[in-house]
Amino acid sequence: MKQSRHFSRIHQEFRHGPALPLRGKSGAEEEEKPALAQSSIERRENMFSPVSPDQIRQARRADLVTYLQRAGFELRRENGQFRIPDRGGLVVKDCYWHHFATGNGGNSLDFLVKLLGIPFPQAVAELLGLGQPPGLDIKPPPGPPERAARELRLPEKGRSTKQVFDYLVKERGLPVKLVNTLFHSNLLYQDTKKNAVFLIRDRGKVRGAFLRGTKGPFKGMAPGSENYPWFLPGRGRIAVAGEAIIDVLSFSVIKPYLGTSHLLALNGLSKNALINFLNGHPEVKAVVLALDNDPAGREAAARFKEALKEKVAVVELWPPGEFKDWNQVLVSRRER
Repeated sequence: MKQSRHFSRIHQEFRHGPALPLRGKSGAEEEEKPALAQSSIERRENMFSPVSPDQIRQARRADLVTYLQRAGFELRRENGQFRIPDRGGLVVKDCYWHHFATGNGGNSLDFLVKLLGIPFPQAVAELLGLGQPPGLDIKPPPGPPERAARELRLPEKGRSTKQVFDYLVKERGLPVKLVNTLFHSNLLYQDTKKNAVFLIRDRGKVRGAFLRGTKGPFKGMAPGSENYPWFLPGRGRIAVAGEAIIDVLSFSVIKPYLGTSHLLALNGLSKNALINFLNGHPEVKAVVLALDNDPAGREAAARFKEALKEKVAVVELWPPGEFKDWNQVLVSRRER
């Protein structure tokens, strides 16, 4: 019987895409689920964490849907689970999440640490603050179910810029002059962990920061960052919007006739970040979408055009041929 259910689930995934794991009916069944297996991040944090292993286990099983609702996230119910709009197919159910655009997923604790950038001990405390389980001396979040503003915490600045400079110029193909401009304009620095920290600035205010690893795939946001795009001011009434900072910078190099436009990086496919920018910049009358040439990017472009049709003109420019993004195009030209 178990084998039959297993093959039935595989058949369902081939027809409808991967389904979120469902919570088991008994505690014993839950212990066997691979989605609840301790992640490498959790194992590493456990060595120095002020929270107990039992608290960590319970935080992993906390109701993620309830947490997100109390934090003010927009959730749309679809087929027995909830989707977070404009996040490339990010869905949650019970204590699980899955991101269809990247194939990543995990439990409630993974969501706070990996996607929201909340430090591990704080993430455990916030999840247990829902009142699950009883007997722990952690206060629940006060006030109505509105997203509380968190203090922006930027990574500590390192003494060197070498690793970030070499990564952006030698590996990602960006011009030396452009990278130096980012450093000198206080839009970029290297932290003590040798990550590139791209500051989100607009009209003198620091609204947050995007983080990009130089020795691996790490990407993240500084805790407390606003839902606002990274912004390199330009001239005129056109803004170019890309998914990632390096992609939109690459686009500006490849398309110099648009390189003097405002450059925006949405940190994914956040429609709200783009709308927040446009609301604060009524002088922008046209948006060029320079998104990734994949199903998630194509779907997002259609959503953006529909949402912005009464506000600005929208034009799509896609990477040529088989290239997925504009940085791949830039690197391929450099290697010729």
